[in-house]
Amino acid sequence: MKKYFIYIALLSLIVSCKQNDLFNDTVRQEQTEDIIFQARNSKLPGALSRSTKKKSTNQFNTQNTTSLPIDAYSGRGYTVGNGILGSVDNVRRQILDFNKLQTNGLIVKDPIKKTNIESFAFSDFQRYASWTNITKKVSAGFNLNLGLFSLGAKRTTTEKFSNNTMETSRSVSGQLNIEVRDAMYRMDLSPSSMRRIASGYMDSWFLDDLYNSTIVDVLNTYGPFVITGYYSGGRASATYYGTHKFSADSTNKEKDMQTDITASYKWGGKGDTTNSVSANFGFGRNTGNGSSFQSNIESTSYIIETTGGAYDFQVRTPPTEIKNSNIDLSQWLSSLNNVSNHAFSGLADQGLNPISDFMLEANFKRRLQDTHLGYFNTNTFVEPFIEIVKVLVRTTGSGERLYDIAAVLNTRQGDKIILGKGAAANATDADLRANNTPSIFAAKSQALANEKMNFYQCLIKSNESTTILPFLRIPLSINIANVSESRMLKFYNTESDMWYIYDPVGLTAYSFYLDDYILEVYGMKDWFDTLQEKTISMTNLYQRYTIIGL
Repeated sequence: MKKYFIYIALLSLIVSCKQNDLFNDTVRQEQTEDIIFQARNSKLPGALSRSTKKKSTNQFNTQNTTSLPIDAYSGRGYTVGNGILGSVDNVRRQILDFNKLQTNGLIVKDPIKKTNIESFAFSDFQRYASWTNITKKVSAGFNLNLGLFSLGAKRTTTEKFSNNTMETSRSVSGQLNIEVRDAMYRMDLSPSSMRRIASGYMDSWFLDDLYNSTIVDVLNTYGPFVITGYYSGGRASATYYGTHKFSADSTNKEKDMQTDITASYKWGGKGDTTNSVSANFGFGRNTGNGSSFQSNIESTSYIIETTGGAYDFQVRTPPTEIKNSNIDLSQWLSSLNNVSNHAFSGLADQGLNPISDFMLEANFKRRLQDTHLGYFNTNTFVEPFIEIVKVLVRTTGSGERLYDIAAVLNTRQGDKIILGKGAAANATDADLRANNTPSIFAAKSQALANEKMNFYQCLIKSNESTTILPFLRIPLSINIANVSESRMLKFYNTESDMWYIYDPVGLTAYSFYLDDYILEVYGMKDWFDTLQEKTISMTNLYQRYTIIGL
């Protein structure tokens, strides 16, 4: 038994080390002290961000979604929020400039005229995400953090049924969503149009927040998604909670709750289809779709909420037992025949795109994705600095790691931007191996520091025991193979109020929004003022350059 315990302990240690290698690409070997080549200029600002205050005041950029015109939801943020996919309560501020989208014909309205009814039951909140159609609503190719939807559903259900939420092994919940869809609004998107939107159609409020907030705060404010397709009309949603009389088995509980959901509402009369708006719609006793209300669920309760429809007929009920309720929504349903009563009623399939789809900045794109997935949670800026370290170039057949020596710009978000000189990929093994020699590291570090001091007034230091493995995930690193500040030019995009400092040879660019205060934080302002201003097309920038957001 003792030998078995020791074996397990050793195995756990090995696994732990391997996991640490996968998710930590800054490795300090035998610890050495930092060598300071340049202290941060004491005249540089201590505050690491400053809002430009040049923000849009149009009616569309508001957190109050109930006052929006029905066609004005395209380009707004969408959060996990309450865990109910398609709920208008999850809509957030504008990310894309609605006026520009509309003026340039990028929003298309398609008539729908149909009703969609979806329901599902879940025995715990881990199973919640597996039963919803979350992946259908988000554009293909994006990794979703399904756990956030489960947490949202748990929070919502807990708030609604505050006294009894999944308390026992026999507890079970469910959802029913009935959407009366009049039309679908969708953005005309293609890979080229998304980059064009990213280069000139971003909302000024959003850009100000993007460059003056941590990515964690951006996601908290706007959510991880952009609405690109949604339905107008009306929506009735019901959330159910109950306890199974006999079984703790997930399959049995969910099957019987689904039976209760089906029996709890009535849609139309005999011969009606789901697309009939015949003003026969209700919940509770004496309703049901031909199902007898003999249930294996004890005291099934539900909460009903409507979106859209005439104000006088909208419903938001407290928790009510099905067998004791009789809720008639026929007048609410009839009121949807008047288009002026329509509201945001749900999301179209692939009607959400991640914010990262609209990012030209390579580091922001990565950090948005990985923060959503839970790899990063930093909600404070860090003082930017340059550190000269060893950066992995390749591994030999025998497993030996060979390193270049490079300056790394550490951004306010904590990104590590490796400022390569262009020669590492073609260097011999012997040349790269020599970088482990302390005297060679010291000489190359001094040369790099002398060069960078011409452009940056931030802290510049080195540490020969620090190595970066660029292919790993944490901390976030972007490897720029060939960049030279001495070649750089500057360009101001009048459409977006964005500045770009670009290297036309190395095809790399720094970007910042409107206010050169950000440059003062990095100690780059004096250098920036000396740069020649030269126009470059945004198409050229976003197709060929690696753009780094400062």
